[in-house]
Amino acid sequence: MAERDSLLLSGWTYESIAWSAPAASTVNVYRLCNVTSSQHAYTTSDDEVASLTSNGWRNEGVAFQASDDADDEIPVYRQYDPNNGQHNYTTDLDEAQSLIRSGWNDEHIAWYAVEDPDPTITHPVTIYDRTDYSAIYDFNYYIDRYPDIKQAYGNDDAGALKHFATTGILENRQGKQNYDTATYNSMRKVASIPYSSDLYRMYNTNTGEHFYTSSVQERDSLLLSGWTYESIAWTSPTGPLAGDSIYRLYSPGSGRHFYTTDGDERDSLVKLGWRYEGVSFSSDPQQAKPVYRQYNQRNGEHNYTTSANEARTLIDSGWNDEGIAWYGMEDPDPTITHPVTIYDRTDYSAIYDFNYYIGRYPDIKQAYGNDDAGALKHFATTGILENRQGKQNYDTATYNRLKLQRMYPDAWKVLPSIGTDLRSAYNYSIRKWVKMEIAPEKGTHYYAMMGYTGRSGNCYLMAGTFTELAKALGYDAKQVTGYVLLKNGYHSQHSWVEIDGRVYDPDCESELKVDSFGKHYGDPGTLKYHKEGYMKA
Repeated sequence: MAERDSLLLSGWTYESIAWSAPAASTVNVYRLCNVTSSQHAYTTSDDEVASLTSNGWRNEGVAFQASDDADDEIPVYRQYDPNNGQHNYTTDLDEAQSLIRSGWNDEHIAWYAVEDPDPTITHPVTIYDRTDYSAIYDFNYYIDRYPDIKQAYGNDDAGALKHFATTGILENRQGKQNYDTATYNSMRKVASIPYSSDLYRMYNTNTGEHFYTSSVQERDSLLLSGWTYESIAWTSPTGPLAGDSIYRLYSPGSGRHFYTTDGDERDSLVKLGWRYEGVSFSSDPQQAKPVYRQYNQRNGEHNYTTSANEARTLIDSGWNDEGIAWYGMEDPDPTITHPVTIYDRTDYSAIYDFNYYIGRYPDIKQAYGNDDAGALKHFATTGILENRQGKQNYDTATYNRLKLQRMYPDAWKVLPSIGTDLRSAYNYSIRKWVKMEIAPEKGTHYYAMMGYTGRSGNCYLMAGTFTELAKALGYDAKQVTGYVLLKNGYHSQHSWVEIDGRVYDPDCESELKVDSFGKHYGDPGTLKYHKEGYMKA
């Protein structure tokens, strides 16, 4: 039994009691292990033991005892799979013949077992899926307490335990006369994980609508279209744990959604022109967490929340209190299954992983804990600017691009429409020249913003616009301040751009129609530049 339970805890599956050994045993059954493949073989033959050990198998001694007497005994058939070296032993002739028909070798009768004189299982199994249920489960108690279980499983201790671990505990069935309630509740919570679904709370900043969905795909689609992800609103039961259905409806007129468990309310709204979108999620029959509903008479908006404080705040501000709408369940698993990776319409999944980020940086974990929305916002707006790593293996090109987009958000409002290459940025910066203030102390960004919003300007505006666009594309661009010598011997204040020692002068191109893209100082046809310094950003 100890070896059985050890194997179960390491991940093996218990199928059933294979057979019973005779009381008057006359034959030793040896167990041998192939140290290369870890497969085991069982035999009563001393010659086979000697042969296998000479070929490197390890003799693990007598595994159990059997009989070699065919009188009134049950044969144990042995089959061998030549493809993988595996043996099978069974008292079921149908099982043996099925394997033989599928290509296994028939190695005939290995030894004999007997009919079990006592159908009572002496040591019923209590370990399932690497978990020991002995503190809350007893096979004999379980089948005696529930006639449907006894009828379904009889003496099948493996089947009865599986039922309790996967279904019975979710149905609040008692598995043992005296059991540990804390262990029961903990294991019930674990068993409910496959039957729970997170509800994501979304917010539309334009309409003020809150939207609730259990679909990761729907959540992400809304994020890419401009909605804001606020948090996991609550956990909804599914499958065998699901209670009342919660219906979702949509108003084509207002663009708002409504949720209800009331079929009559659903049907009434459909008659008024609302579109029924099906069952969205379910209520918890255990009524663990009430979900409160409030209504805003001014704009027709509903709000749904598990927070009594949030509900009270809205009611105090004039919303109608519509009581408890339905119930969420206790979250069986605090781990966030599908952390959000989209922020401000941008997908960061190539460079960001929530669990990695909070695991790598203790200050982030302390600040945000299980708040996946907050942690992502930090990475997207601050962490990436601090050169923090958001994922174990990440795409560096995507990281650098998104970092530049965060550093130069105004430039990236322009670049997608004009082209994300240096020549396109340069051509965009060439403007009709008009006289305007010369204020170098205001900096490159000041002129760039004027360039993004206006259509004309002087050399400072053109150089400032191109400098910031080039920086946003990853170039080490600098806006130069100085002067140029004119043909009459006078000099004129001027501004141009340097990248890797080359000159880019959109103003010269605009006024003189001279190619001034990436020239060297002193190239034929270029202006006589005299640099005085660089403009601040």
